[in-house]
Amino acid sequence: VLYLPLWALGDSFKSVDAYRHTCDCTDALWRPSGHYFDGSADIDITSALTTVLSTLTVGTVILWYRPDTATPGAQKSVFTLGDTDANEYFRLSITTAGEFTAGLAVAGAWKWSTTTDAVVFGDTTWACVGVTQDAISPILYVNGSVPAQTFGVSTDKTGWLASATGLDNGYVGCQSFNGWGKLRHITGYIGEVRIHNRALTPQEMQHDYLTTRWRYT
Repeated sequence: VLYLPLWALGDSFKSVDAYRHTCDCTDALWRPSGHYFDGSADIDITSALTTVLSTLTVGTVILWYRPDTATPGAQKSVFTLGDTDANEYFRLSITTAGEFTAGLAVAGAWKWSTTTDAVVFGDTTWACVGVTQDAISPILYVNGSVPAQTFGVSTDKTGWLASATGLDNGYVGCQSFNGWGKLRHITGYIGEVRIHNRALTPQEMQHDYLTTRWRYT
């Protein structure tokens, strides 16, 4: 339902999928391998949220990310859907230790949050990261495989985007919710972003990684 091959797209563009979502770049510069985010840049994908993403009860988010540093001074938001004025969001992030984490918060309370047990990002090194939700539980993926991971919160592991009814914005490269404006911008490259309206199988996640890694390795 959303495909952004950022290595092939310019400053303002429509997503390369059946929905043709309008997306707007703020200082995210095109490069042959994707778009570069300098710590203040982002890509606004709000039109995708309001068109289709907000209705999903299951799904998959996959992206290729190359951080400048795998140990940022604060946790950075790689992909976020948020409620501009309330504490409600879905977020994929890199931690200060270089782990991959994902979580869903609704009405100010975490529904679930899960983080890889080990470091998965390296300085200036590409990684394919993603999360699936099958209406039972979210599962993190790194480079096509399921790493060891631990839930910090597991109040309702069945939740997905439709659970957060206040979501009204979407960003690649930062977050915006609870009236705080755009924060936690990343530094580094994002090559592509893909969102599916179903939970891909482990075999499909592996296939996705294997068929796209040639562009980044």
